[in-house]
Amino acid sequence: MFDAGPRLSTVGGKPFLRNPTSCGNKVTKFAADSYANPNQTIKGQVSFNSVNCASLPFSPTFTAAVGSKGHTANGTKPSMTAVISQDDGEAGLKNAQVILPDGLTANFALLSNPCSEAQFRSNASACPPTSIVGTSVATSPLLPSPESGAVVIVAAAQSNGLPRLGVDLHGPLSLQLLGDFTVSPGLGQKFTGLPDIPISNFILHFKQGGLVMAVTNLCGPLKLAFPVSFAGWNGVSRSANVAATVKGCS
Repeated sequence: MFDAGPRLSTVGGKPFLRNPTSCGNKVTKFAADSYANPNQTIKGQVSFNSVNCASLPFSPTFTAAVGSKGHTANGTKPSMTAVISQDDGEAGLKNAQVILPDGLTANFALLSNPCSEAQFRSNASACPPTSIVGTSVATSPLLPSPESGAVVIVAAAQSNGLPRLGVDLHGPLSLQLLGDFTVSPGLGQKFTGLPDIPISNFILHFKQGGLVMAVTNLCGPLKLAFPVSFAGWNGVSRSANVAATVKGCS
């Protein structure tokens, strides 16, 4: 048995591997062949039990900023940046849900021209320009440099008929994430089944004139608060209402 979480393997003083942060039986598989006989492959596997998940810390934080000079009035389409941060040694983030506050909604006109999932999977940069609504950056203590890429409106899955939000990350490795638009308990976005890897910061930036629309004066008395909820791979959940920073107010 091995404790879940932050036991890291290192090379040259830098981590490259850690234990999973979810509990239960885990299986490691390998396959190898030789230059002398490349057609002969040797395969094997070993299992171990991961324990003590609930003892891992899990306290992700969320911040958001919306608006810019000239883009805070009712009916404008301001830029918006949302950031999820975690400390080293925390359990991996499994599910994340962010609901838009009163005062913000989606620009539904953009949802009518999504990128197909096949196109997103093969080459997201070739998706229709109107479907590319922002950028994303993810940093991890296991990677030497950040992952970054486009944020794309992707065609609906057949199950619910709603379009999805695709995040196309490239860097030391390639990673694609697909989230789901939610309408209950409010309009927002939910990512489920995220990979159990340590992330220091996950940044979603929605460009000005794109997906986000103001339905009130953002500089008025109404305070923007994002209802957020997070679930860790260790079974722990956190939720909060987080006040947003509004930029561009005189």
